[in-house]
Amino acid sequence: MRYIGIDLGTTNSAICSFDGINTRIWQSPEQTTVTPSAIYVDRRGNRYYGRRAYEMAPLDEDNAATLFKRFLGTSKVFHFERTGETLTPEDCSAEILQTLYGYLPEDWRGDPETVTVITVPAAFGQVKKDATLEAARKAKLGKVALIQEPVAAVMSAMKEERVKEAFLIYDLGGGTFDVSVAEYMGDRVRLLAQGGKEMCGGRDWDRNLWRTVVLPWLLQHFKLPGDMEKRQEYKRLRQLALFACEKAKISLSISQEAMIQMDEDTIQTKDLDGKEIYLELQIDREMLDKIIRDQLQMTLQVAEEVIGKSGLTRQQIKKIIFIGGPTVYPSLQSKVMEGLKIYDKGTADPMTAVAEGAAIFAESINWDTEEHQQRERIARAEEKDFEIRFEGRCSEPEARIALIHREGKAFSAEVTSERDGWSSGKAVFQGRGVLSVPMRGLGENCFQLRLYDENGQPVEMKSQEIRIQHVLAAVSAVPSSHAIAIKALDQVGGKAVPVYLIQENETLPKRGTVSLRSGIRLLAGSSQAIVFTLWEGEIRDPVDENRYIGTYRIPGDSFGSGVVQAGEEIICEYEINESGNLTLGVTIPSVGAVFANQNYYSRIEGELNLEDVARWMKKAQMMAKQLKEINQMSFSSEMIRLTFRLNKVMEELENEDQESIHHAIDDLHDVQRKLALYSQEHKKEMQIIKIKSVQRLVDQFQDELGGDGKKELEKYYLEAREAVDYDPDSFEACYDIYKKKTMDMLLESGRFLKTQFLAIVKNHSQDNTDKKKFEKLRNQGMTMIENDECEKLLPVLIQLSMISGYEPEESVVNIFEKVNVVRG
Repeated sequence: MRYIGIDLGTTNSAICSFDGINTRIWQSPEQTTVTPSAIYVDRRGNRYYGRRAYEMAPLDEDNAATLFKRFLGTSKVFHFERTGETLTPEDCSAEILQTLYGYLPEDWRGDPETVTVITVPAAFGQVKKDATLEAARKAKLGKVALIQEPVAAVMSAMKEERVKEAFLIYDLGGGTFDVSVAEYMGDRVRLLAQGGKEMCGGRDWDRNLWRTVVLPWLLQHFKLPGDMEKRQEYKRLRQLALFACEKAKISLSISQEAMIQMDEDTIQTKDLDGKEIYLELQIDREMLDKIIRDQLQMTLQVAEEVIGKSGLTRQQIKKIIFIGGPTVYPSLQSKVMEGLKIYDKGTADPMTAVAEGAAIFAESINWDTEEHQQRERIARAEEKDFEIRFEGRCSEPEARIALIHREGKAFSAEVTSERDGWSSGKAVFQGRGVLSVPMRGLGENCFQLRLYDENGQPVEMKSQEIRIQHVLAAVSAVPSSHAIAIKALDQVGGKAVPVYLIQENETLPKRGTVSLRSGIRLLAGSSQAIVFTLWEGEIRDPVDENRYIGTYRIPGDSFGSGVVQAGEEIICEYEINESGNLTLGVTIPSVGAVFANQNYYSRIEGELNLEDVARWMKKAQMMAKQLKEINQMSFSSEMIRLTFRLNKVMEELENEDQESIHHAIDDLHDVQRKLALYSQEHKKEMQIIKIKSVQRLVDQFQDELGGDGKKELEKYYLEAREAVDYDPDSFEACYDIYKKKTMDMLLESGRFLKTQFLAIVKNHSQDNTDKKKFEKLRNQGMTMIENDECEKLLPVLIQLSMISGYEPEESVVNIFEKVNVVRG
């Protein structure tokens, strides 16, 4: 077989092959080991990839696509003005994959003996991994598997040097950051923990250079409007300036100073006074160090978290291996080593190590199975009286062969190699024994095993041949970067809880089953559906504060006959492979129905909608309110820092540039995660905030509640408030009663129903799952409001909520539960 590894990068990509002995990086037509991830269409409609496209993109952005890896799994599309084409990030990635494949010999391409591993950042979630696989399918590469970039980096590092102690992989690419801790155990490397940040890379250095250095310089030297970043007439200037920033940044890797410059003829833009704009300013390493300081600090914090999860101390980690273009910058390397107090570094090539490691890893995969898991390390052979176990795959200079006599009798054994005449000599054992054999070069090593009984007579064997594959490197365990959970109810009508399929840092691959129960009665052929949602992240309460992956629906018309009664078992069978990709199938025994992953699980719903900025802004504003309440109750420096970060998020969301919006959403998720962790550690403060959020609803609609209603709710409020101080274990029960009683009363209020209806219509007009039905329900509801029949809105609201987006609304009260399965 031919083993291919591809590092599909944000700014640069690379392709490598491995024949079981040697690796080879395949060069581009320009004889470079990396290819810029860029596409360009010229005036005659010709398509260019790589270096030419990268250089033309800033001059003609409307006919180019770059940075598409950052937008995998999002609503972003790339328009090519000249041809009228619209490509998704998956389409663009597929074309770069095809371009890289074009570097291989023609007879390799399309050959079933050519198999490929594509790397993905550890920070990538399910949706982005699925999008990467979709790109591979569109590229028609044949058999493809994914592997996380830290795993590939480890494989490459072990080829270069046998690191016999714990080490850290610091992988900062053009768009993402990964960090992992690994340890050499036996003859294999075990990844102990990993983590990362999705929107964090060298591209952000360029953006920060533009905003903190170049933009102020332009405003000082030219007459420009304050909102020039949003104006179409300055789009070319911004793109060219970012391009100049990137080139200067790269120059600083080998020089103390660099110029950010672009002449008037290239920029072709005038200021408000008609003066032609140019760029000519000098920067140095000290300036760049200040610009990247915050990002660098963030990577160190992530690294500290991962080290903590690994179970090791920093003193036990002896070496750092740097991966990714930005890590070539000497100042970054020194600051990372000083920040982590790890002063030795590896020798792997930061630019090509991931592609090389992917090719090496491809050899370890069993491509004959659909799951594409790693081959078994230990091989077994059965003889009449003996069990033989040996290392079928070994990366050390010696491999071991274990021999076991089933009756525990004495025996002797000898191993020889016909290739060089080596012999172990005859060794005598009582019941069991181990022989070591030398590995003479990479690839298959063949040996002959002879067994003798207690009387020294040869034992008749089915086969005397022992074949051991000597490999460059081997990884024994890959930790999961994310927890994955099904959202279910703890009981019928109860609270939503996570049912975990896998926990963060748990070893991959993993397969298993979880049992749920139907929360509804579902008749065959009906329009109703059993519904549960999938989430990615470590936040337990509420589960939908994690990243939404998608929804699994089992409609009544999906099975031919029978009835699923409420409470009947639903069995979910799942598998999470070594790249972290999830497949999920469902069986309902009572109706004999089996549902496959591809038919009932939709990743499209989990795609990030970059168009619906209002929704993300609303979410940020809700979190800002929560942070304000926390800061009013007690001072926390951590919460103050989160408040500043959230303010920056809201500033970024106001930018029309989708890259800035994506960056803001990624930061928003990070703030949300940290806020959830804080909430778990400070339950009392958060319990008070939860009570207040319901109380605000009571205050807002107090006229509709009446005197008796207010009095009854006051009683439940006091019970919940007293539980905070005197009986914390009973708080959730008291709070749930207070919340439920409040909702029971408010759902009889026409004004409340009208408010909720208008909120859903406003916030979910674009992100619902059934546009026609949403519009029909919207019209029905508006007619009721116009006819002053708001008290009739409840059925419309319930249906609207079932097809609307899954982000929590402003109220902490989840009025309409979309999930109707119960934890088994």
